[in-house]
Amino acid sequence: MIPGTVRRQRVVFAVLVTLLTAVWGFYQWQPLRFDLIPRDPPRPNPWVDPNSKRLFRSGTRITLITAHPDDSEFYVAGLLTRLSASGARLSLIVVTDGDKGYYPFGDAASLRRTRQQEQTEAAKAWNAQEVVYLGHPDGRLKESPALVARLAQELKRLNPEYVMVLDARYPPRLTHQDHRRAGRAAGEATRQAGVGRWLLHFSTTAPNFAVDVTGQWERRWELLRIHKSQFYGQRLRQVQKIITGNALRDARLTRTRYAEGLRCVRLR
Repeated sequence: MIPGTVRRQRVVFAVLVTLLTAVWGFYQWQPLRFDLIPRDPPRPNPWVDPNSKRLFRSGTRITLITAHPDDSEFYVAGLLTRLSASGARLSLIVVTDGDKGYYPFGDAASLRRTRQQEQTEAAKAWNAQEVVYLGHPDGRLKESPALVARLAQELKRLNPEYVMVLDARYPPRLTHQDHRRAGRAAGEATRQAGVGRWLLHFSTTAPNFAVDVTGQWERRWELLRIHKSQFYGQRLRQVQKIITGNALRDARLTRTRYAEGLRCVRLR
């Protein structure tokens, strides 16, 4: 092989390595994660009733743990509306400060204030008794022992009968890394705190229970629109399409028009 050909091959190889390194570096920097081989839902995956009469009973203590401001209204606004109407005592823990959102190069301090204000307003609309902001960095959440310990501390104080968390075991194929880490940390914290009778995983590809939210459908859009810094115009329409698709899929479990699915795990 002539020397010129060898040099060209080396240059091409070096360029390919550089490009692959840059792509991998960008993937690691940005917060979204994609599963090339997603974990299949369990087979069989029988229907589980998490004592729904108790779930929708006045005074039942329920704590929702999310990664970001707006996760609650994005994923389970219909369920929260139904729980509020039933008289459940609802509380919310938001793990990150929301200072990135869709704007990684924006004014972080301003966005942090805005998103937390929007979340407080939305939570008030579905009658949350309390909202706790842990203030971890948006997009860079670390699944640390300190985070688990803080969540366990809050759970012991709130003493919920039901804990709602993002599903880290069967998440959507494309999802935010903060969702997975917050879900794992919340699940471990619940077990360490020794609270709750049921762990209810939302944003899951393996639902074994679903709640009919057809009657709450327009209300869920009202709640989502409170997060106007994140959802407006074309972005709002795209998000509504995603949410509607998920609700139509989960409605197959209830044979209703719209539903929100959960993966329910009994704790004790």
